[in-house]
Amino acid sequence: MVPAGPAVQLPTYAGQSIPVPSRTIWGIRIGAYFIDSIVCGAISYLIFFLIIATSIATIASGRQAGPGVLAAGWIVLLVIAYFFLPVLYGTLCIGVWGRTLGMLMVGVRVVDETAGGPIGFGRAFARSIVFYVLFLLCVIPGVINLFSPLWDVSGQAWHDKAARSRVVIQP
Repeated sequence: MVPAGPAVQLPTYAGQSIPVPSRTIWGIRIGAYFIDSIVCGAISYLIFFLIIATSIATIASGRQAGPGVLAAGWIVLLVIAYFFLPVLYGTLCIGVWGRTLGMLMVGVRVVDETAGGPIGFGRAFARSIVFYVLFLLCVIPGVINLFSPLWDVSGQAWHDKAARSRVVIQP
């Protein structure tokens, strides 16, 4: 059996403190990422369906839609699905509520690393950009970012450090 790791004191949203093993909160964070991936994937498939339906309707109506138009639609879909949608989702959810749907379901929240309060839209945007750019540059930096809370003393990932935020368990 692997020990849960050293317990670190993490501020909660209300300013209280709960000792949480750093590996435990890492596992919870991975669960939240998984749920958020499903949410963003479902929205992406809806956009995908709309592009396909529009393409079929264009072809069925007899209007000419050259291969370039259809290819442009696919490129737009990929850019939206793999970058803009997750960044927008993370920014809006964390900026407004301090958590995404996945974080809500697993019981965690993003807070300011020192004051323990909300981080706002600007820092939520920075946090989301850093997270997804690391995956877009090459998958390896993104994976290292996911695992970085395991060896970080404060239990923060790189995108948490960039936004001066922390993920805490919401009591």
